[in-house]
Amino acid sequence: MLQLSVFGGLTLAEDDRVLGPVMEHRKAMLLLAILAAGSEAGVARVKLLALLWGESDEVRGRGALKQMLHTLRRMLGTPSLILGVAQLRLNPAVISSDLGGFLDALGRRDQAGAIPLYTGLFLDGVHLAGANELEHWVDSKRARFQALYIEALETLVRVAETSEDLLEALRFWRLLRDADPLNGRIRVGLMHALVRTGDRSGALREADLHTEQLRRELEVGPDPEVMSLRNRLQW
Repeated sequence: MLQLSVFGGLTLAEDDRVLGPVMEHRKAMLLLAILAAGSEAGVARVKLLALLWGESDEVRGRGALKQMLHTLRRMLGTPSLILGVAQLRLNPAVISSDLGGFLDALGRRDQAGAIPLYTGLFLDGVHLAGANELEHWVDSKRARFQALYIEALETLVRVAETSEDLLEALRFWRLLRDADPLNGRIRVGLMHALVRTGDRSGALREADLHTEQLRRELEVGPDPEVMSLRNRLQW
């Protein structure tokens, strides 16, 4: 079984063994990632041409796509790797993806099962020179998947806090902070969670860290809500 990972980068493995030769083909790997994002509905050939061969005319682009599909099937020894004609999709009997597992778990409202699959931003650090439309598409998908991850974590936080599982709530608040470190609302939530577990000094450190991150990355002053809570905790 092939395993495609698109969170935190882009890798392809078979039975947990990374397939280095295939990964050297950047466009082919990106094609697999795009199809993974298309889920069961698949992705239209014309969309693939626009994303990966936007600089070519239609005839050349179609020829390049056909050749790439042939190359992937040959290199991986899986003729049924990609299904469909006008709409292409990955064959779930041959290849799985962390993205597919993530979306499937969310669809079943299994947030606890979904969050371990999200190991970083979608296609983090993966680029293709001159592919502006692809870059915009990746940015859009990246924002969507990150938002779904944050929403899942916030659901888990509410459940943990309702059941008064303070340590579990704190764990989810820390994951939220890591996902959106400049968000003042999340930092305040984390600070409250630390106080509830008896770690007031940890809450103060989070406030100072947030202030430093805002200064360094956005060149702005402290978040008023974070500083208000920090001041209350000092006294």
